Amino acid sequence: MKKIVTIMVALVATLSVMAQHGALTFVGKSSFAAMGAKVENEVDTVKYAGVSGSTADITIPEMVYSETMSIPSFVIHGASFDFDFPTMTATFAEQTFSETVIVDGVEKKITGTSLVGAYKHSSNAFELTVTFTYGSMPMPITYAIEGYYVKSYTDRTDVTVGGQYEYSNESVTYRVRSYEDEGTQKMDVEVPAYGLSGTLMGALSLGTFTVRGLVFEEEKGGFCRDYSADGLTMHFKAEKDGAVSMDADYALKGNMLLKPASADEPLSIVNNFQPGNMPFPIVTTFPGSKETGVALASAEKTSQNGSRATYNLAGQRVGSNAKGIVVVGGKKYVR
Repeated sequence: MKKIVTIMVALVATLSVMAQHGALTFVGKSSFAAMGAKVENEVDTVKYAGVSGSTADITIPEMVYSETMSIPSFVIHGASFDFDFPTMTATFAEQTFSETVIVDGVEKKITGTSLVGAYKHSSNAFELTVTFTYGSMPMPITYAIEGYYVKSYTDRTDVTVGGQYEYSNESVTYRVRSYEDEGTQKMDVEVPAYGLSGTLMGALSLGTFTVRGLVFEEEKGGFCRDYSADGLTMHFKAEKDGAVSMDADYALKGNMLLKPASADEPLSIVNNFQPGNMPFPIVTTFPGSKETGVALASAEKTSQNGSRATYNLAGQRVGSNAKGIVVVGGKKYVR
């Protein structure tokens, strides 16, 4: 009886998320084929907005075929799905659709001959394939994506410059994607753009960048990555008394530690980086708490009761007796 109740709670929670008014974001690899050619994207985004417990609006991103040709982003309204209780999967059976977009003041008709897909609650993955015609194009277009749910976290972030100067921003939003890559659980973290005022360099603006492929390291108690060789850049601007001393994109070297949320602590991210040739590091701690930041930098090999830390597929810390698919030591287990 207890197991049935647990499953029912999980089902209700899943349907509630899928039917929420705010759009869910899924990011992953995509491709689209048109006129005999295929274009592949390493990172693409679809959005899913639940309309009811059985329908959803799906936003398809812009498809760039060449410098002179692209298909604009459009919304498929009222796509229908069935929810399978045993597998906790919402399946979009093959269906048609019809939409219109306005391009340069001209209405373009989109006729969908096929839409199939599935949202898999166990892996937070959304798979979608659509085939459609666009305007007067003589050939159909097929777009496919396998994306993973991106969750937003908003809180305070603390910033330490050179190990001695401390600043903070009361509200920043990090976006985190948890996914599986060849059997390994990974995290992508989108660092937001935000500003700091009253620093020694004046008003600072730190641009956004995304660290991809954080993997779990047991000895650090979280998902880690040294991204110094990833070719990342960040726009950095410093302005004081009307004079701008820095305003450009700078190469980044650094490392990141993400600790998933637990019953006692929220998700936390420590980012240690240096833009360009800056001689001293910048360390950001999210959510903001300098005391917490110190604790996050220390190793955590086991949980308080001596067992190894256990996480669910969303990257959240769960109890060692949690049921379903869990991650322990970076490996997945079914309980």
